[in-house]
Amino acid sequence: MKIAIVSDSHGDLYNLDRAIESLDNIDKIIHLGDHYEDIISLNKKYNRDIIYVAGNNDWDRGDSSLKERLIDIEGLKIFLSHGHRYGIHYGIDKLYYRAKELNADVVLFGHTHRQFYELYDGITFFNPGSIAYPRDIGPGFGLIDINQGEFTIFPMRMQSV
Repeated sequence: MKIAIVSDSHGDLYNLDRAIESLDNIDKIIHLGDHYEDIISLNKKYNRDIIYVAGNNDWDRGDSSLKERLIDIEGLKIFLSHGHRYGIHYGIDKLYYRAKELNADVVLFGHTHRQFYELYDGITFFNPGSIAYPRDIGPGFGLIDINQGEFTIFPMRMQSV
């Protein structure tokens, strides 16, 4: 199963569309917050299963079930969070402890607008960066390929036009 991973689109439907379009044969799309409604709007074109969490800029979303999610795909436990509630600008410690509580294999998060990919104590952490306002070398997104509980994450960058 191939899943597109995006975050922090902040209304930039153009770059979001370019990122999704650049990925072949995806089965699902995960949006990690800050204008997650962008993927709902854009998904009319792609018609894929979508999963999302709310970020700190999704102000009107009081539903606590949107703040974070633990999903299971082919036996792989994936924890989704925007990251802002875990002080992610200061490190992954709080996010790590929450992932340990949930027995997560993978943590997908956003908020920093910087790509991050690290294996720590058996847990894989991945932040695709921001598709709209990157704070590193360019707009980022990612792909996770899951096959019978085994997975590979591919950090990706937007191709310049």
